[in-house]
Amino acid sequence: MVATSIAMLLLFGALYGTGESFAVVQEGDARVHTHIHGRRILDRLLKDCRYAAEIEIQGEAETAWTLEILAKLDDPVRVWHWNSKSQNLTLSQGENREVVLQGIQQFDLKTQREWVDGVDGLSQVAVQWTLAVNAGTEAGAASFARTISLGAATWIRSHAP
Repeated sequence: MVATSIAMLLLFGALYGTGESFAVVQEGDARVHTHIHGRRILDRLLKDCRYAAEIEIQGEAETAWTLEILAKLDDPVRVWHWNSKSQNLTLSQGENREVVLQGIQQFDLKTQREWVDGVDGLSQVAVQWTLAVNAGTEAGAASFARTISLGAATWIRSHAP
């Protein structure tokens, strides 16, 4: 009876430790998944800005941003849109519209203008995001209590100094 009780205590301790380890792995997986997905979308947005023939940016960090990007004259305009209520970043191109990233709690966008060959134009875009950590399908249930920050900048080739 004593041996069974001791074995049960040891087994319970091992199971508890395994459960705690699983929670740590789950949180790490959620952070990595969120970071990779957020970085891919950020890189895609900045690549669109970098190669834009024309770009128009409207909005402010507290409410919403809209970036209208024309890559080539024969391409449809790409519209990136974020608002603080839904915290979703959407991409529209022609008739197609998709939510490309969810949980952007803060979206700060800065621009720089330059005079090139006597013409004033947008020459650089910098973006800073605060994303809610989303567990995704790999890590189980979603966890929006934690955040990560991502940021990057790019020169716009059509108007870079």
